Amino acid sequence: MENYIRIHLTNDKPILTLMPLKEVLKKLPSAKFQRIHHRYIVPVGKIKSLQNRTVQLSRY
Repeated sequence: MENYIRIHLTNDKPILTLMPLKEVLKKLPSAKFQRIHHRYIVPVGKIKSLQNRTVQLSRY
């Protein structure tokens, strides 16, 4: 999907948009979001656990 990204929101359907992931990261507050993989950006406050190379996020 090259430059298409899927944004998952808490209580909504995912949004599909045509934008490079690094451009999305520039628009997000750096203290609240972290790029953890070349394909994923996660909200730091939602990280529940880190084990080996697995990140578990809390739902709410």
